[in-house]
Amino acid sequence: MTMNNTKLQTVLLCLVCTFFWGAGYPVVKLSCAYFGIQPLDVPGKLLHAGCRFMLAGALLLGVSWLRGKRPAFPNRQTLPAMLRLSLCQTVLQYGLLYVGLANTSGTKGSVLNQINVFLLVLLTPLFFKKERLTKQKLLGCVVGFAGIVVMNLSGLHFSIEWGDLVVVLSSCFAAAGYLLAKAMPSACDPIVTTGRQQLLGGGTLLVIGLLCGGRLQEWNALGVATFLFLVVCAAAAYSLWFYLLQRNDVSRISVFKFLTPIFGVALSGLLLGENIFTLENILALALVCAGLMIANGAAKRHTPATCTAEGKS
Repeated sequence: MTMNNTKLQTVLLCLVCTFFWGAGYPVVKLSCAYFGIQPLDVPGKLLHAGCRFMLAGALLLGVSWLRGKRPAFPNRQTLPAMLRLSLCQTVLQYGLLYVGLANTSGTKGSVLNQINVFLLVLLTPLFFKKERLTKQKLLGCVVGFAGIVVMNLSGLHFSIEWGDLVVVLSSCFAAAGYLLAKAMPSACDPIVTTGRQQLLGGGTLLVIGLLCGGRLQEWNALGVATFLFLVVCAAAAYSLWFYLLQRNDVSRISVFKFLTPIFGVALSGLLLGENIFTLENILALALVCAGLMIANGAAKRHTPATCTAEGKS
């Protein structure tokens, strides 16, 4: 394969990953609606999320098996870390994200959830000495947080709904989960680790949802189709991203993350009929995307892949 073809393949795969991640926000809302899960039906949403991540985790472990890496049960040393990671990055992150998205727009959800990237830039140097908070990274955070503020402006007044707060809290747990993953042993396989924590976390969400009375009230082709698409978002997209991390500098592909909220906002308008062309939405999206490009563009080259996926929808 020529150099130009390799670059084109990298760009296309980055587009596929960010499309999947961005599409997750409106499709979660659609899928829950198709299954008859009402906005305030928290048990139903937890059940939906649990089924999704159990299947996604099983798919990732299946991919690992095909790659010749048979996933064994975590040993005594890694099991506690795996339990913490699963609780933080699947149970709390996605349990809250599902509830938050039901009570805010897909547009706001896809933008507000990017706060975890900026939190990581600020927090990682506090826990890992090799990481540095540079002026460029700090500028990216300031620009990105400005976008978050603009997204919640109503005229000249700042207001935030409780659904927005839940999405932000979910994003905070995503950042915490990434820090836990970064502290995992470097020898761990990222796909195996992610598959385990999604399978375990999905099972936990499923059990909680069932015990609290959650049910998938309606079954139809659109519900099943959107559910399977979400499983792919949680499994196949991450597998592709890890493939890219293995073959490219982190700084080269991380800059594409700014496309995630763009896809999320555009598809929320297309699939959910939301009015995305407001001054607040456009300005907030521009600032958040600029912040992501600045912060990710400052990432160190040749940074090794962490042992799990960063929080996505």
